Amino acid sequence: MALLGAVTQDVEGLRSRLRSGTLPDVVKQAQAVLPAGSRINFQQATAEHLPFPDAQFDVVFSTMTFHHWADQRRGIAEVARVLTSNGRWLLADFVAAGMMRYLRRLLRMRQFPERSGLDEMLRTASLWVVAERPVRGLRGQVPVLAIGRGILHTSGSRPR
Repeated sequence: MALLGAVTQDVEGLRSRLRSGTLPDVVKQAQAVLPAGSRINFQQATAEHLPFPDAQFDVVFSTMTFHHWADQRRGIAEVARVLTSNGRWLLADFVAAGMMRYLRRLLRMRQFPERSGLDEMLRTASLWVVAERPVRGLRGQVPVLAIGRGILHTSGSRPR
């Protein structure tokens, strides 16, 4: 999946492009580099209350923000609401794996879900991981996940 590869490369370089600053500053930076006449619009909102109509987007990007969402289940429901029926959510964030799963449990760091917990939250919104790729250099803790709509099968397996 070429788009997933491009997003993976983008996540790897994100730290070097947006060093610090508040969200309004980042939005201003992004708007400043848009070419004249661009149809791209940047808008600030919380994941739990997206100010967009239903089925508005073919692609939703979430890069290293999911662990900051106050209510991850509600945010997932909002992403599902604004995605078109064939839309994709590209999520890049920490997913506790390996030794980090045990540290997460010990420290009760619930904002960093394990994959099984994330999959369960996605299923409640009829969403599924359809492709994934790890971000190099982060020991498998940050995957880029392509998430799409699906129908929950009684077997609990992911739809095709």
